[in-house]
Amino acid sequence: MMRRVRHSGLLWIVKTLALAGLVTASPALAGWTLVPAGQTVVVGQLKLTPPTAWNAQTGSTARGVAWTHDGFELNLLEVTVTRSGEPLYRERHRRRGVGGVLPPQFALIDLVDLFESGFRAGSGATVFIIDQASPAKLAGLPAVEIRYRFSLSEDALPSRGLVRLAIIGDAVHAINFTAPTLHYFDAGQEEARRIMDGARL
Repeated sequence: MMRRVRHSGLLWIVKTLALAGLVTASPALAGWTLVPAGQTVVVGQLKLTPPTAWNAQTGSTARGVAWTHDGFELNLLEVTVTRSGEPLYRERHRRRGVGGVLPPQFALIDLVDLFESGFRAGSGATVFIIDQASPAKLAGLPAVEIRYRFSLSEDALPSRGLVRLAIIGDAVHAINFTAPTLHYFDAGQEEARRIMDGARL
């Protein structure tokens, strides 16, 4: 069961937008499992220990996991592992073309452009703006951190994202947090950063 949103005013706004068709339903009627606070989860070569409990979508593939507190439209933490020849994000809009496919050889500096093209193709974002890309660390290794804004359609809530990517072994490991600009991103980004900072090999 999803955690109840504690801000009744914001809940009313979200419900109103949902009735207007501006907030869509979850991508699939998938099952859910609870990831308790303090439980270590392994994704690829990363070990993650969330400080609070998260709802995890069941049926996640070997390429990653998807967590949320209040529903994917309100907060989404994705941890993914991508190898050469694979797209960073699964394509949802074929007419937009495939983007973000890792070439046989790539470097850390390439990940900014690969993430942008992959996220655009995977999410179908109509607006995507990088606010900042800077060096960072992930599990003690060199990484790149990208702060960005996006919208999935003209009617969708504007959203923000924070992603950290690193090359570990032969794969790109990414931890990506997205949420609507209205309240949810600011409310969740500190914990997302704690999970990124606490990732270990």
